[in-house]
Amino acid sequence: RLDALSEIATAVRATPDTAGDRIAQLQAEAAELRRRLQAVDAKTGATVAEQIAESATDIGGVAVAVGRVAVESAEALRRAGDEVRRRLSESERQGVIVLGAVANERPLFVAMATEGAVAAGVNAGRLIGGVARIAGGGGGGSPEMAQAGGRDAEKLDEALESTLDAVREQLG
Repeated sequence: RLDALSEIATAVRATPDTAGDRIAQLQAEAAELRRRLQAVDAKTGATVAEQIAESATDIGGVAVAVGRVAVESAEALRRAGDEVRRRLSESERQGVIVLGAVANERPLFVAMATEGAVAAGVNAGRLIGGVARIAGGGGGGSPEMAQAGGRDAEKLDEALESTLDAVREQLG
């Protein structure tokens, strides 16, 4: 037991007597770094969301916003998608949003469709399944929102590029 405590103390650069305090300090620092990363993700997502919304391609009266976002989690990717959807709604545009990111060396995708886009024939669940398949993955969800993951991060951009053709196909 003493050997284990000595190893832990060495690993956290403390003495056996102060190891507990040092571990608590490291946990607090890790929590603060996670909080800061979430704040950076939110700012990055909002900035990129604006650019993606502005560069949306019109297909049959539906704005199709596609882009790669530098975030570290599926949750942050969803928040970025929500922000793009909000910006499209503010400009009174019906739209489809497909975003991708690489987190932990794996591709992540999110697809969202406004009510009007769904009424026009878009199904985010089917859309994201086809997009993610290109990156060696799969996913699904509802007509309004879907998520997916993949295995090949190098195929992220190719998968995102397939979105416009997939939306054209869904809109018929």
